[in-house]
Amino acid sequence: MAEYFISPSGNDTTGNGSESTPWLTFAKFLSSSASGDTCICAAGTYTWATATIAGRIVRGPAVDNPAVFDGAAAAVKWTISGGSTFENIEFTNAVSPSAQTFFQIATSSQIEFTSCRFIDLVWNGGANDGFVGPSVAGATPAMAVRFSGCLFNDVVANTGSGRILFSQRAGGSLNIPLTMEFFNCILYFGSTSPTTFSYLFNEHEASLELLVIMTNTIIANATGATLTWMPVASFTNTLTNCTFHNITSVPSGTGNITSDPLFYDAASGNFNLRPTSPAISAGTLV
Repeated sequence: MAEYFISPSGNDTTGNGSESTPWLTFAKFLSSSASGDTCICAAGTYTWATATIAGRIVRGPAVDNPAVFDGAAAAVKWTISGGSTFENIEFTNAVSPSAQTFFQIATSSQIEFTSCRFIDLVWNGGANDGFVGPSVAGATPAMAVRFSGCLFNDVVANTGSGRILFSQRAGGSLNIPLTMEFFNCILYFGSTSPTTFSYLFNEHEASLELLVIMTNTIIANATGATLTWMPVASFTNTLTNCTFHNITSVPSGTGNITSDPLFYDAASGNFNLRPTSPAISAGTLV
């Protein structure tokens, strides 16, 4: 297991991936590394392009000075497998491929996003619902995606059918058990352009499992449009000490509230809580 470095000032030709002579692009890291290797990204902006990522660790410098993967308003999809993890990365300015997801899990494993930001993204609706979901051929193993300390801001949908943020379905008749975990996250919906999501989750097949585990997480809908938890209520949830503001049909949980979380200035990207916020001291240690 090796560590490699990339930097906006690096060079894919003369660099060797070391800290002193880093590569320029994430694509160079992928083509020059193996499963289990780590990509250390210096602060700055990188091209976010479609890629297959198997068993890699991708790490930015700090949540307040992140490595930014910018899609340049193009279609982007990452197919992820092998227990890959992503830390302190900002994903921005992209659309998903038509009727596909931004992030697809390709094999049975847990994919983790820690202190990542998902900003100014447009999901293209269609038959394959979901901003992130499983996608394999043949077998249907259980899969998991975990978000810890992540921010979703200005994530919207195109005008296609469904408009579901997180989905169990991979497409066609392929349906896979999926666990989605959210710890200390913020999901803020403030934009209606092109349009808002209709639902947060969907399992498509009631006979299969979509398990949502959510702790110390704030979901706030400021669009003025209806945002519903999911189309049906036939799957398992564990919801603890969360805030669900203007979200309809939220299942019961422990210590949850429905009041406005009172961000300082969410429209400008300031998600600090005001001193009078009902969400302050409403969480639990995890």
